[in-house]
Amino acid sequence: MEKRRFVRMKSQFCVWYQTIDKSNVYFDRPLSKDISPVGLLIELDKKEEEGSFLMMKFKLPSLKRNISVKGQVVRVKKIGDHKYDVGIEFTDINEEDMVAIRKLVWK
Repeated sequence: MEKRRFVRMKSQFCVWYQTIDKSNVYFDRPLSKDISPVGLLIELDKKEEEGSFLMMKFKLPSLKRNISVKGQVVRVKKIGDHKYDVGIEFTDINEEDMVAIRKLVWK
């Protein structure tokens, strides 16, 4: 039985992110695996801790501009040697970007 509140769409695009942590700043360009109006799943080579916050920027295939969001890591699953699926819930996203993501996912 599906427990998700929102439909997710498989989609691959680069995500630039920076951890928001007083002791660490880390930049990376992982690929997304799926996206929904409330979050995103990315594959990382570095383990992020559940509860940590990230600033992210990405460009959807159907959009000409970047989307910038703040998100919180809600799930981390090891999928291989130094490979992790990281589920991120958006915590700060503007309405225009939310609408763009909804249009992509619900088309």
